[in-house]
Amino acid sequence: AVVWEEPQLAEVAHWQLGVQLPSVRPLSLYVCARHQPEEASRDVLVINRGRLARDVLFTQAANGLRHRLYPYRFVDQVKAMPFADMARYRASVLLPWDLNLVMFHDLYAMELPLFLPDRAGLHHTAFVYFSRFHRNPQHAGQPWSEVRPGRQAVPHPFSPFEVDFLEPRDYWLSFTEYLRVPHV
Repeated sequence: AVVWEEPQLAEVAHWQLGVQLPSVRPLSLYVCARHQPEEASRDVLVINRGRLARDVLFTQAANGLRHRLYPYRFVDQVKAMPFADMARYRASVLLPWDLNLVMFHDLYAMELPLFLPDRAGLHHTAFVYFSRFHRNPQHAGQPWSEVRPGRQAVPHPFSPFEVDFLEPRDYWLSFTEYLRVPHV
């Protein structure tokens, strides 16, 4: 059987191929760590993949703007940080750089309080990788954003690969787990 790990990916495939396949949320069973609020540190973990300066700048700004009586400190994730170490933080902040991140499911599986940008903020953060990929001249003329030849009608009003404007971004964002799972 073929399934997609995210509803958004399943809908992109439906748009491109004309075949609707199910999606199954990753369970992240390999995480093997749970957040224990009574044992949590006073630090908030900022998930930082290391190549995006905006995450480091966010951490610096959050700490710089912190009121002296605010009890929590923001800390950048270190490279190859074990899940057990992540689960010891008070909470986490994720500024998604793509529409589908397994790290989102890993943090969610840990039951670690997770803060994301609101919907308007996701319009700016969750399309970073796609925008860089789309602007890369090596991809010019490649058929990666076309529908299957011979396909007649497409099931969505916007191409998932033409997301330079608010309406298509919002449309495709609505299929992401960032907006679908409870308690985020």
